[in-house]
Amino acid sequence: MRFVVGVSGSILGFSILAILGDLNLIKISNNSWVGLSFQIGFPLLIGIIFCLFSCKIIGLWKRLIQIIENELEKIPFHETVLGIMGLIIGLLIANLFNKPLDIVELPYLGFIIQVILNGLLGYLGILIFTRKKEAIFTAVGNVILNMKSNKDKFQVFSNNSYPKILDTSVIIDGRIADICKQDL
Repeated sequence: MRFVVGVSGSILGFSILAILGDLNLIKISNNSWVGLSFQIGFPLLIGIIFCLFSCKIIGLWKRLIQIIENELEKIPFHETVLGIMGLIIGLLIANLFNKPLDIVELPYLGFIIQVILNGLLGYLGILIFTRKKEAIFTAVGNVILNMKSNKDKFQVFSNNSYPKILDTSVIIDGRIADICKQDL
């Protein structure tokens, strides 16, 4: 794990150099020994620092994961599933909005807008699906009932049930269930 954390730090150091170079905040010459040693040394230094502090970094990750697990245990399973469905739909919609940003080619602004759109619409998807769970369950239940009723239309009298006419005394006495169970 220490090695993985160190390599992650080196990748982070290399990424920082690449971003700073693209933004023209620093100029590093690839032709000189100083530039080459800086391009190799800086990511290596960040990797060594991450490796030295890997125990702290791993501990922080473990605590963060434990907090997330504890919070997820409090949430019922059906809400978790609805949240995941909302996240997926939100991210799909966000990617539909992000496609034109790929064509426009805004150097860093486009990437930042895409990250914000993904985060915002993913969160909105989770929020909407978990807040409207009763309406979603009702809609899904209605779809299932419609599918069953459409299926039953093609099975003519397969359950041997016949329509029954009820008197008001049956309704008042509450004997509807007993009448429905009887075969005529």
